Amino acid sequence: MKNIITIITTLAIILTAPVNVSAQMVNNTDFNSQIIYLENGDYLETKIQSEQTKLPLSEISLFTRSAKQITKTKTSTYKSASGKSMWSVSITGTFTYNGSSAKCVSCSHSSKTYTTNWTIKSISSSKKDNSATANVVAVHTVNGSNSIKRYVTITCSKNGTIS
Repeated sequence: MKNIITIITTLAIILTAPVNVSAQMVNNTDFNSQIIYLENGDYLETKIQSEQTKLPLSEISLFTRSAKQITKTKTSTYKSASGKSMWSVSITGTFTYNGSSAKCVSCSHSSKTYTTNWTIKSISSSKKDNSATANVVAVHTVNGSNSIKRYVTITCSKNGTIS
């Protein structure tokens, strides 16, 4: 009986002990690019950029001792046929992953206009499971009926691959 109490007490101490976890720093040099051409000759250029982050202590638990964290921003820029940037929308997602699953722990969005001919009518973002999405409506001010709805989704795989 004394041995059982000793074993239970030892397990309780081990399971509740603090755990030292180090976060992986990510360089700000990763870029992936995709271009989608539109019927009018304009196009959307989408890039993924890394951010430097550390795993917040609030996200560490007994089950995420080996979890890694990555923060990346995916930006989609609307460009004219001549290559001039008109407006852009970005989604930044912070993810944890451990080889068997991934989770989006936070997200934020931003937008920017590069010309007075375009305005951002609305923008929002949300996260679910291992992805984050920004939704935007951009309006051409010269022709108010020309509005473009665009969404940008960033996803993390269980191994930390961002798409």
